[in-house]
Amino acid sequence: MDGHAVTPAAGQPHDITLTGAFGTGAHDIAVQFLDDVYGGSATADRNLYVHQVSLNGQTLAGDAADNHAGYNSGGVANMFYNGSVEWHI
Repeated sequence: MDGHAVTPAAGQPHDITLTGAFGTGAHDIAVQFLDDVYGGSATADRNLYVHQVSLNGQTLAGDAADNHAGYNSGGVANMFYNGSVEWHI
């Protein structure tokens, strides 16, 4: 968020909550996927799916992002390779 990294634990779907004094005005939110792996089959493929982001009471769907790691569909930013998705609030 605004240039600061957040690294969640691997595993099942989960929420990431950031707290702080982000201030008023415009903000950039980015999720960067840095650890893509294709293990030779769909069951060994590592992907990241972002359903939504929220800041100061404003929620944006994943598919509202600029996606540089896959494509957006059905409300989700689908990240299939290393890259980022970005929202400008």
